Amino acid sequence: MQQLLIFEPAAPPADPLEAQLRGLPKIDLHAHLSGCLRLSTVEQLIRDGHLEVPKSAGRNLTGALVFQSRADSYAASFQPWSQILNKIMEIPDVVSRLLLELAEDFSRDGVVYSEVRVSPRVPLINGEIHRFLKVVDEAVTEARRQFPLDLRIILGFTRHSFYHLSPESQDHSVATILRAAEPYRGRTIVGFDLWGNEERHPPREFERIFRPIRDANYPLTIHAGEVYSASFIRDAIQILACQRLGHATAIVKDKALFELIRQHQILIEVCLTSNWVTGVVDNLSSHPLKAMIAEQLPVSLCTDNTLIYNTCLSREVAKALRLRLIRPFEVPGLFRAAAQHIFGPASLRPGLLDRVEMAYTPQILAQMVDTLTQEGSGGQEMV
Repeated sequence: MQQLLIFEPAAPPADPLEAQLRGLPKIDLHAHLSGCLRLSTVEQLIRDGHLEVPKSAGRNLTGALVFQSRADSYAASFQPWSQILNKIMEIPDVVSRLLLELAEDFSRDGVVYSEVRVSPRVPLINGEIHRFLKVVDEAVTEARRQFPLDLRIILGFTRHSFYHLSPESQDHSVATILRAAEPYRGRTIVGFDLWGNEERHPPREFERIFRPIRDANYPLTIHAGEVYSASFIRDAIQILACQRLGHATAIVKDKALFELIRQHQILIEVCLTSNWVTGVVDNLSSHPLKAMIAEQLPVSLCTDNTLIYNTCLSREVAKALRLRLIRPFEVPGLFRAAAQHIFGPASLRPGLLDRVEMAYTPQILAQMVDTLTQEGSGGQEMV
């Protein structure tokens, strides 16, 4: 049984493969701050802030936040946010503490570079966005000073909470965010994203909203094709002009998308545990990751939400290896692709690529094979 609550306490993993991977440099390009909190922090903030949460959560906070089995439905997988986490994220200046804790946790797992999603709430957009981003910038700067992790921020919009605004309010909000983000461009704020229920609000409905963001030369990553139509992937590429895709598991419904993604060299951010918990895939052993790699698409493994899915990047890679979705010699390629597709300054790419090449030596990869062989996971077959 996997260790519950991976970052609490800070102990080495009992899993030998996970322990090997934790000592190697990794890049995580898809993680949401609101889903990567520490349980103890959430518990304290609820108590100190006298936040109202469901009685069941008060009795069993772990059960309310951490999925130990699949969610009852895709919609049900968002209950931790609707019931608890959205209230946590609205506490003034809490983002500073949360970013520092995330940086410590990720660096403990061997993550050396990460682009973390942060969603400015509508009240912040309307009045406090400048101060909010200043706090974010200060926290990111301090995180880089304290921990061996280069942390950058992707700002994003939640489809359902943003779409209900009038077109005038949407345009005003985007313009306000762009003005507020300008002092931190590249240094802290490196791109934009769109997430939430794509069936109700598909990518094409946001073309006008993202036009000024593209005009400002910010790169985009879009949650698309996670659950529903493969056409949402095509729209994210052709209408929104994204450089990366979140999830994109529906790609197997339209094989022509493989060539489109290869042509545009768009990276797919794959989140295995997330896709299983939310019901996106019925069986992880048949996850599209294997087909993506076979089609030579740029792919990286990511965590999505470490608390909600009780995972870390080392665990995601170990899971992919055990399920034979990837082979040990393909692991460095995941992080080379990630390094080549970061939204942060291009000057960082050579250094990240060098770290991957120096760390993932033939000897290290052979050790992974040995570990898999010893536990009966077919390591020799994966060479």
